[in-house]
Amino acid sequence: MYYITGNTRVSDQNATRLVDFLSDEDKKKARSNVDRLSMIPLDVASDFPLRLYSLAPLTSFPPETTRPYTGAAVERAFLSLLIEAAVPGVLESLPVGFMQQRAVKSWNGARNTAKRLFGAGDRKLIMAYRNALRERFGYGLKRKIVEAVTSQSPSRALTVLRRLLAEACLEGRPPDLIIFDEFHGFRHLLAPAADDRLGKSLLGVGRKKPAMLLLSATPYRLYGDGSDGKSDSRFHEELFETIEFLAASKDVRTRAEELFASFGDILRAIGDADDDEFDPALAQRAREYRKEIEHLLRPYIARTERPPQTDAAAKTNQDPLPIELIDLRMFKHFASALERNRPAASAYWLSVPLPAQALASRYKIVSNISFKRDAGLPALHATRRKGAGGGGWGSPKLRALQGINSSSDLALPWVAPSLSWWPLAGPWEDRPTQKTLLFSRFRATPQSVGALMSLGVEDAYLDNNSGAHRRDWESKRLQPKAGVPVMALFHPSPFLIRKTDPLAGNHATAALALRTVTTQLRSALGKLKIKVRSKPKKDAERSRAAWSLLVGIERKSDDFSASQAGWQVASEGETVLGKIVDERHEFEEINWISARELKRLAELALFGPAIVVGRALRRHFADALSDEHLPTLTWSAGIGSGPILIIVYS
Repeated sequence: MYYITGNTRVSDQNATRLVDFLSDEDKKKARSNVDRLSMIPLDVASDFPLRLYSLAPLTSFPPETTRPYTGAAVERAFLSLLIEAAVPGVLESLPVGFMQQRAVKSWNGARNTAKRLFGAGDRKLIMAYRNALRERFGYGLKRKIVEAVTSQSPSRALTVLRRLLAEACLEGRPPDLIIFDEFHGFRHLLAPAADDRLGKSLLGVGRKKPAMLLLSATPYRLYGDGSDGKSDSRFHEELFETIEFLAASKDVRTRAEELFASFGDILRAIGDADDDEFDPALAQRAREYRKEIEHLLRPYIARTERPPQTDAAAKTNQDPLPIELIDLRMFKHFASALERNRPAASAYWLSVPLPAQALASRYKIVSNISFKRDAGLPALHATRRKGAGGGGWGSPKLRALQGINSSSDLALPWVAPSLSWWPLAGPWEDRPTQKTLLFSRFRATPQSVGALMSLGVEDAYLDNNSGAHRRDWESKRLQPKAGVPVMALFHPSPFLIRKTDPLAGNHATAALALRTVTTQLRSALGKLKIKVRSKPKKDAERSRAAWSLLVGIERKSDDFSASQAGWQVASEGETVLGKIVDERHEFEEINWISARELKRLAELALFGPAIVVGRALRRHFADALSDEHLPTLTWSAGIGSGPILIIVYS
């Protein structure tokens, strides 16, 4: 069974829930640790009747135009055995080191693992891979493959060969059931292009199709207030395409289009009719059409509803909010500029603070509308007075929120733990405001609320002169520079995690803990034959970026391939981060570091967020730095650390 979702943050959690009905022992047998299609042949064989693979579209079904990725060393080692079995003699004709790439010390281990799993060779998989190669390159396979490999970059050529391996896996070991979770995020998989053999193999085109389950909480975007959907069928096109896919019938789609069109006409007629001219027969016809639509779609589509909550404690308490004169003036200013969509003005004004500015051109209700300036109304400008908008910016809901969340609470970098196991002190001692959950009707609401609430914090804690203030709140974009300090902070270096432990020495104070870690590092570097130079002064004071230093050290400690693979997985889909990760290949191993660089590495080993998290995790999970789990740690410490800050004692 394949569980496919683009939301990597919840994929493991949801996949685990799929096998909740099993015992703990059977869960381990059912869940596979393989996280990409091309590595399924490396999965340890199991005689359990259920095998669940959690896959991501970007890593398992990548378009050939995506950023090339060479794959893990063990995956390339397996690929070398498979391609040689499918096309005898081709391996020796490929460029030297093509399959090995930058794996050095880890290559022999990867080869041994691949040989053990490959065994005598799965004839069905070998033939499926040969067929995939032939479909791609045609006859004269050996010559054509060599030409393809030598005519493009090694990473691009390996991407093609790995994609063909994924296709062979689908043909040789097709799934019985595929679950597409949040399928609206990767609709292209449901309608592969004519030349997309991998996409067609996934859907079983040309052979028995697997059972499929499509899940989505928000599969279709509703049309906006600027159109009623009468003449533009694109508003429902995605729905009709899904119906045709599920029913495998154009007739069902055509009938659905007819019913939806008639149903929509009746609903619009009801909405346009005056109260004294309403025809009850229209309502009855609408019910009949709805019933017919439900009958048509019930075999293919189901909607789940949460059970009603009757507990009195679960009821929503609605507190009436006072409306001030400035609120009404803001509403009048916004609504008076609208013409056709004026009835919808109240909904936008109630939900989005500063609607005339926050909605901008993204919403049809304000497109091509120029709002007049009114000096007496709150507005956001590049330069502003301190305290402007403190009265809620003309929004009663925002004013109430400002009363709940003070600027001093919002300025804290993290909330107090829900269950504190140490005495809270400082600003957390009085249990400041904890988490606030907001529900919004429009996408512009969170951005507007977040920006305006943060201005109160800036007014309280930042210099308010216009120049400095603008520099403080302007966004700082991550640039593709290998020396950016932030990359080292969030790099869970296996070397630093494994070789440093402040708890193993004197750690009574921060200074003593730093001395302990420095001693540990000096010893570990010495075993790698990396000298620490204190003389001459020029060498002792050399200061290279920690990001590049760690690459050089990890090449010596044989950790580079594993950490690089982890970053490549974590950076998939991130263009700028991908460039930074690719640049790691340009750094060579090092033979010495300066005393200043040793001090910087020791500080990073003691205080770096990724090292702290990795070291704490390894104390409770010994395999945290294995090739299997390091990519997850890298993602958690780097990409996934934005919304959550884990506080641990290192």
